[in-house]
Amino acid sequence: MEKIYTVNRNRAQAPVYACFALAAFLCSLVILKLMPDTDFIDKFWWLFILADFVAFASILFILLAAKAPPFNKKYYVKVDELGLEYRLHIFNRPTVLLWQYIETVNFQLYEINMKLRDSKAIASLQTNYLSEEDAESLKTEISKHVTKA
Repeated sequence: MEKIYTVNRNRAQAPVYACFALAAFLCSLVILKLMPDTDFIDKFWWLFILADFVAFASILFILLAAKAPPFNKKYYVKVDELGLEYRLHIFNRPTVLLWQYIETVNFQLYEINMKLRDSKAIASLQTNYLSEEDAESLKTEISKHVTKA
């Protein structure tokens, strides 16, 4: 049986919001540096920073509303009979872990660590992207499948 948990879209796209805010701030500093020194700029320098933030926020929300290619991705955690698949935020690619390759699972408060059999690597799944009920349900689903393997 396949079970899909959805990830909060705002949390998944938070790194992009931070990048846009940083770009807006840096652009406003460059614009202020290029402007000639006058009394108006000395008194109202904050208007240039505010205008850049408004411009970058407008561009971001237009891209979000238009579902432009970086923003049209689905964020999820999927559990089925074969394994676990998840994509938690915008910069991740989907990660697939098969039950046969998971050796042990360590459940923590906001994280699930899975030790892989062959490579002894640790795959970490952050559960803070999910609601509390979904996180608890996911932990029980994973524990059912790992004890079977």
